[in-house]
Amino acid sequence: MPFHILVACAEQGAVTNRLPEPSVSFGDPLELGGVPLLDPVFTPRETYDLRTSFDWATTVALPEVDATSGGPSLYYAIVYISDPDQIDGLEAMELPVSALPLFDSERDRWTGLRGQLQQIGDGEGVFQFVVLPAHVYNVIRELSLDGRPPIGPVILRDPPSEFANVDGSLSYQALSDAGFRLSWTAPDRDRTELRRGENFITP
Repeated sequence: MPFHILVACAEQGAVTNRLPEPSVSFGDPLELGGVPLLDPVFTPRETYDLRTSFDWATTVALPEVDATSGGPSLYYAIVYISDPDQIDGLEAMELPVSALPLFDSERDRWTGLRGQLQQIGDGEGVFQFVVLPAHVYNVIRELSLDGRPPIGPVILRDPPSEFANVDGSLSYQALSDAGFRLSWTAPDRDRTELRRGENFITP
């Protein structure tokens, strides 16, 4: 049964800095009378092509320590969700899932628009955005290569260049400079919190 994700954008310019939390349902598409549809994050065809072209065998394990900060390497990715229990599983690992891109430059196409944004996926599931530590990615990768995938494809996504380290991981300094707050919640640095406005990521 497909996901349907609705984001209602009510104010001009609201999309640039902060998007409202999406509502997620299963079943028939949602309808709001008189509210136009906005371009989806991914079209059904894009979702299908991303899912079916992905192969864990072509991936490599990621370095788990950020060379600059010494903390866990963080990567930007999209993850394919085909069952609501998979969202619960990610949240159990303290990896919140977002239906919307993280960075302002990825949201430019909705700036100043009003309407409803429905992401219906490819009929099997949808891609969601996540920031995850490299060690979590590596565990998912190992299980998947062993024939025990805990979740669908996890496709690494290039962050905007100003947020990227040379190895493609997220730059702690750039995130901090952009208004994210970074703070360690454990002395052994096995967890970190990224916060920007009302967007929370706590791997």
